[in-house]
Amino acid sequence: MKSRCAALLAIVLCAAGPARAEVLRWPLNEPRKLSSSFGEYRDGHYHAGVDLRTFGRIGLPCLAPDSCEAVRLRVSPIGYGKALYVRLGDGRTAVYAHLNGFSRELDSLSYHWRLERGKNSCDFEIEGGRVRFGPGETVAYTGASGSPHPHLHFEMRDAGGRPFNPLAGPYEVPDACPPIISALEVVPLSWGSLVDGSPVPFTKRFRLSEGASFVLDGTLRLDGLFGFGVSMYDKQARGSYRIAPYSVELLIDGETAYRVRNRTFDYASFGDVTLEYEDRGGGAAGRYFTLYRKSGNTMPDREGSGIVTNDSGAAGAVVLPSGPHRGEIVVRDAAGNEARGLFRFILERRPEIEAERRDSAGMPRIEIDAFDPDGGAVSANLTVSADGGATWSSVALEESSGALGAAAAPDPGALYRCVVRDGEGAETLRFFAFPDPRAERDSVLCGAVPELRAEGLYLKIRADRALASIPSVRRSGGPRGDSLGVFQTGPRDYIAFAPVARLASGVNVFTIRGRDHRGYPLERVCAFQIFTFGAGSSASFDSGDGLMIRLTAPSVRGLAALLVREAPDPGRRAPGLEPVAAPFSLDFPIEGYARPLRCGFDSGRAAGLYRWNGKAGWLCVGVPEREGGTVDVRRPGVYAIFADSIAPVMKRLASTRRNEGSGFFKRRLYYVPVHDGGSGVDAESATAILNGARVVCEYDEYRSRLAIPIPASYPAGPARLRVEISDRSGNGNSAEFDLVIE
Repeated sequence: MKSRCAALLAIVLCAAGPARAEVLRWPLNEPRKLSSSFGEYRDGHYHAGVDLRTFGRIGLPCLAPDSCEAVRLRVSPIGYGKALYVRLGDGRTAVYAHLNGFSRELDSLSYHWRLERGKNSCDFEIEGGRVRFGPGETVAYTGASGSPHPHLHFEMRDAGGRPFNPLAGPYEVPDACPPIISALEVVPLSWGSLVDGSPVPFTKRFRLSEGASFVLDGTLRLDGLFGFGVSMYDKQARGSYRIAPYSVELLIDGETAYRVRNRTFDYASFGDVTLEYEDRGGGAAGRYFTLYRKSGNTMPDREGSGIVTNDSGAAGAVVLPSGPHRGEIVVRDAAGNEARGLFRFILERRPEIEAERRDSAGMPRIEIDAFDPDGGAVSANLTVSADGGATWSSVALEESSGALGAAAAPDPGALYRCVVRDGEGAETLRFFAFPDPRAERDSVLCGAVPELRAEGLYLKIRADRALASIPSVRRSGGPRGDSLGVFQTGPRDYIAFAPVARLASGVNVFTIRGRDHRGYPLERVCAFQIFTFGAGSSASFDSGDGLMIRLTAPSVRGLAALLVREAPDPGRRAPGLEPVAAPFSLDFPIEGYARPLRCGFDSGRAAGLYRWNGKAGWLCVGVPEREGGTVDVRRPGVYAIFADSIAPVMKRLASTRRNEGSGFFKRRLYYVPVHDGGSGVDAESATAILNGARVVCEYDEYRSRLAIPIPASYPAGPARLRVEISDRSGNGNSAEFDLVIE
């Protein structure tokens, strides 16, 4: 009975707080619940801190971790919203973001700094020693500024300004839940490398085996050079938010091939997040963390290359012998809980096939030859179809001198399927035919779908009939006629590949030629507008009606490419948006660009670049004419250019009771709801005039309202408020309101 009580007491203590003594104070007097962790993926950067849940509440006191002084203060409608930076005695810095307000002295300092300069936002340093705090004193109050949901973003930075994981040293949180491993990604890293016979990345979901063990059913067959990726997440408790784990390790046959720990990073590595994640679609569940180090990745705490191969000539890779191997992914959280994902794969070199039609004693025969690159014996299975692949029948192979086997050739229009296996089970599949050529044109059709990745252009080809052999694909204008490598993935499916270095900057014309199994010719010409960028290079294209779009790449990793195509108009758009140019798509691998692309155009008016965002419709990326001539293009997608002719709409003045906070402001917060379905409100354009004098106002983009916080010292009584506001295209509106200040 005594031992059972002791065990229960230990469980209660673990759930109530940290097990080790902490030198620094936790920033909230609330349960230690996280909604995000350090090092998580964000659009274009890493998450530099931890997000603490406030359970929908605003105005909770933020506590000083130790004796410290305020050194920087920011107020912005985006990003960190309201943020405070305090420096500890040992030189480290704590950052509190998405605040509702600061301590009384800092609220006063922030308000008067903006009032004197006629600004609504600020970012300034505070002279050392001006504002000091003791351990546990209130430095600020939680909020939801710059964020859709109330929470506290809390960071710790070392003396050099580098963020580090607060849960890897100063703090810990109660956590009994191991991470979840969802799916595996296998990425061919060289042309001709195959995953289960395909040259494109492969994904497959893990199955929960028991406890925190996950298993990938089946055995993968790999031939060439590969990297792995994993879809995973952590939870602090059942039903809680999905957060990033602390560490990930890839083991091959029990040896570490790659290890990652989310302990710290330098802001110079902020953009490397695009090198560590690959998006396969479907939101967070389709985002894979790469378990191999890509060229250009400068993040610390990454050990090993993670690349595996059976080619002894691959520098820097983990070279393994051909045969079966065991892969294991170990994921741990900051509390030490771990999950393991097991998968098995076979490294092999697939047999090669040659098929010829020869005449012997006046009789046509098919000779099949094949060999194993490893020098072993091979066997072949040959089938034939007289209906283009709908049905198949076996063909007996006879012995043949100098070949693996031979068979009599039936109708010239027959389609053959040959499967060759070596002694280890590696197999190669090939479809072929030996038809009599026919002169008719345009008898065979095919589609060609481009897919641009960091390494080059993949052209997915699908013919409407089975072809007699692998078609030729050439890029016109190349130095050698530019014949592309082509791989067959099915009776009618092929993939051609052109490295980035072999693509021209401009219109690339590809010609696909071949014959179907009946002998009819296939010829397809397709053209794609592709631009290749070096660091600082630019390109332009006509988006319609003579409007030229300029794209500039400030910084790229090696050579980066971009594919421009016409796009169908999705339709729905907000009133007042007038099309200036037809929609177009920009497809590009994000990881190729160390800094975002810049886009500009001269439309003769304040037109904006918009991106289609599904249910949300057209969202304004920016208005180049009013934002320095160019705007950032961070993601591929469908874009269009619109001119916005409608000013923001302001509704009736409203108010709400706010938390007491520091006491610098009145408890009643006045605000004006503002709606703009076009280019969006320009937060810095907002002006509030109270009884003839300017006061500070703050635009909240997530809640579509302009707030007017009034200092507590302002006299009570009737007042007149005038509000002026513009959108990002320069359309302005104003309104006046009567109110009674409490």
